[in-house]
Amino acid sequence: MRRLLAVSMAAVCCCAADELTPGSLMPVSLTPESLAPEGIVWRNPANESQVVRLMTRTGDARSVIYDRACAQEGVAGKWNGIFDAFEENRPAFERLGLREGARVIAEARAREDGDYSVLDENLRFFRSRGYDTVLLAFYDGDEPGRIGELAARISGAGFRVWMAFSGGDQLSEGVLCDPDWLAEAVSAVAAHSEAMLLGWRRSSVHLYFQDEAFTSYLIGCARNANPSIAVVGEAYWGHTAKTGNSGACFSVNSPSCSSACLVFGVYGFAKSNFRRSKGFLDGAGIPEPRLSVVMGDRPYYLTAAKNGRGFVENQLVKEHVEDLAVENGFYGTITIFNDGSDGMFDPSITDNLSVTPADVPEDYYKE
Repeated sequence: MRRLLAVSMAAVCCCAADELTPGSLMPVSLTPESLAPEGIVWRNPANESQVVRLMTRTGDARSVIYDRACAQEGVAGKWNGIFDAFEENRPAFERLGLREGARVIAEARAREDGDYSVLDENLRFFRSRGYDTVLLAFYDGDEPGRIGELAARISGAGFRVWMAFSGGDQLSEGVLCDPDWLAEAVSAVAAHSEAMLLGWRRSSVHLYFQDEAFTSYLIGCARNANPSIAVVGEAYWGHTAKTGNSGACFSVNSPSCSSACLVFGVYGFAKSNFRRSKGFLDGAGIPEPRLSVVMGDRPYYLTAAKNGRGFVENQLVKEHVEDLAVENGFYGTITIFNDGSDGMFDPSITDNLSVTPADVPEDYYKE
């Protein structure tokens, strides 16, 4: 059986997971019922033959089943065409340099109403804390012109832009979306961006095992718009659909053209043992240079696991964790704006810089 994921995906470390192959996350039988199990209401009979074909060649048929975007008529057929083209001609992408020491705050997303007063005030705060870069995340259906304008706005405010095609933390969120829209959206943001993350939230290996054809398409769209954009791969520590309950391990999506690898799930917390991080990551085969996601005290510290600290106090904890990461060999950091829950427990507390204002004391900016 052909190895689809030899470059862009590997499972390494303690679980010794076997290699992902077509059908490894696939239902036992490919029938109309398996394409639309109970609770999934998007079944489109006109699309079934293309969906079945896509399922038989992908390493993550689960995403094909649950992804609402892929159910739209014609979308699965377009992805099959992209897979066909990739099998005939696998493009090679250059590995570019990436500046060391980036302090990225995540994440900004586009607003339909165009009101960025909250974002502007948040950027004012994070500029005062020394951040130099903003991660712009965009979702299936975002209007390309709107997200391109947001990227230009962030750049105009004096920040560098990193980008990620993303989505909410649910399998129904679109990741295998219309590739024509994806090309337009990626191009709109890439034109203003220094780097592109291959995985973030819905597109991360936490929820989606990218095939080489998908990753190649994403990179190609970005490089067509901006030949100098760097690519950032990902190493996720935790449970996935592949590992099940067998134990946490690293799942890695970091092709050879990646300028750095973002480590998520094992470091980035106040109690992380950064002194042992290099040996542990070296032993797991995680590519260098490495970036660390920074969450702060612990996940969901403002909502489901409240720690009783205010926003500024939690921000100081994050900055301490950032310092520890850099002191112990990480190339840079990407820090979550709030507690990672992104409105899951409290709709008023999101990780979206464009929506939730930083809870900064009124006298913070007074000299």
